[in-house]
Parts: sequence; C-alpha cells; structure tokens
Amino acid sequence: MNRRSRQALTSVFTFATLIGSALADPITVQTANGPLTLPQPARRVIALEYSYLDTLEALGVKAVGAATTTQGGDRGVPDYLKARTRGVAAVGSRAQPNLEAALALKPDLILADTLGQKTALAALGRIAPTAAYDNRRGSYDDVLAQVLDIGRLVGREAKARQLLTEQANLRAKASAFTKKAHRGWSSRWRPRAVLPSIAAIPLSAAC
Repeated sequence: MNRRSRQALTSVFTFATLIGSALADPITVQTANGPLTLPQPARRVIALEYSYLDTLEALGVKAVGAATTTQGGDRGVPDYLKARTRGVAAVGSRAQPNLEAALALKPDLILADTLGQKTALAALGRIAPTAAYDNRRGSYDDVLAQVLDIGRLVGREAKARQLLTEQANLRAKASAFTKKAHRGWSSRWRPRAVLPSIAAIPLSAAC
C-alpha cells in the first residue's frame, strides 16, 4: 500500500469514527447533584478521589489528571496506586483541587466527591461536566453503583458489569469462608484465620 492509499484509508477511518460519535446515543446518569448527560463517552477524565482512579484503572481507562498531591493535609496517593499514576497530571489534592491545572487539561468529564470537593463543585462544573457522588460517605452498594455509572460515562459499561460480577463472586466466597470459620470456632473453641473484608479489596486487584 502506497502513502496516498494509507492516507486515504486513515481519512476514511477518521470520518467513520466521527460519524459514529455523532450518531451515538447521549449518556445520562443520576449523580448526587442531579442528572448528568454526556453527548458521547468521555475520553479525557479527571479523577478527584483515589477510588475513582482505581475504578478507571480497573475499566482500562487512563485518567488525564488526578488529585494526587498533599495540599491541605491530604495523605497522598495510596501505595497500591502510585505506580499506576505515572503519566497522570497532578491537579492539586483532593482537599484543594487546582482549577487552573484542571482547565489546562481540557477534560470532558470530572469525577468529584460531594464532601471532599464541596466548595469547588460549582467551579469544576464550569470547566467540564462534573459527576459528583457521595463517594467517601457512600455505602459499599453506593460505590458499586458509582462504578457502573463511571463505566457508562467512559463507554465501558460491559467492563463495569463484569467487575461487579467479579466483586459479587469474591464476596460470596468470603462469606462462605467466614461461615465455615464460625462453625469451627463453635466446635473447637479456638480462633481460626479469617479472610480480610472483600469490600476493602481494590476493584483493579480483582481484574
């Protein structure tokens, strides 16, 4: 294939991608601040909570920016996520997001927490569509619902559902193990090892 043919083929693929995006159905999810609609899956995502970073990683999506610094007394990125944040631009900390840095990244979606970024939500919404959730204070089921929402927002709903199925299977195994351990305590009156809570296992670790 000569150079002119390759260029023509590239143009066709680019045109087809643009047409596909234009014809795609809008994506609407219910956030803590009401419904949020995107015209197409987000490609440039900023994550302002570590759990969002973990979720994006598990979905196979690289965030363009994240709250990874320690301003305002933030503890910094958990050890298990540090290697995965290489190449992700810092946009301040969870406590003090850097709005200028976020704007410079030209995001098409920002993932925020209603508590951690409460005072910045209005400003974030002027930078890009912002999905705010009760992430820090949410229940385990709330967080799983957020995983599904994020999967939809970035065009990875099928992968998100797969992750939820894997988490459910892990919890079922842990529950069965715990029941077996309790029976052992009753019959032998001595402690046995119990698995840690599956809820504490990062989603990306289940992949």
